[in-house]
Amino acid sequence: MATTPARNVQILLTNGSVNGLVVATEFNWTGRALSATFSHYDELRHREELDGQGLFILSGPSLRTTRGSRTYVGAGAELRTALDEELGTVVHDVGWDRITALTSSDGFASDQIPQYLKSRLLSTCADLAATDMLQVPSPLPELSEPHRAIAENYLAEMLVMLGVLGITAFTPTQ
Repeated sequence: MATTPARNVQILLTNGSVNGLVVATEFNWTGRALSATFSHYDELRHREELDGQGLFILSGPSLRTTRGSRTYVGAGAELRTALDEELGTVVHDVGWDRITALTSSDGFASDQIPQYLKSRLLSTCADLAATDMLQVPSPLPELSEPHRAIAENYLAEMLVMLGVLGITAFTPTQ
């Protein structure tokens, strides 16, 4: 039986509480996940990690069922601007609990990689039917073979990190 290798995940609770801003990284991964409740959005949006490309996930309880969740995925070339633009329209729909931003410390090799990751997350979520989606998956952007490999490796690590942060919309139930 194959075993999954151990992971070295580092979690920083910026104010000492899981209810504040959480910054998560993993050894040998260029990605960084920043997650916060909406009451800590201002602290999140002023982080330097949001200066570059990335994607974000809004999560909260379902408004249709008592036992579900809902998810919204966005991406942008300048993450802070993309967040501000999206939150101006999406947050008016009440009930979001958390916002999670995903970036790469060395930037993404292509401007299309965040859009590719967004499309892959939406497809995964739609396939699982585990959450209420406010979007439909869009076609995958064209990427060169090397850029697709980079994106798929980032995605695999990102899914682990999202699970560590308690975002389960993209994880099959066991």
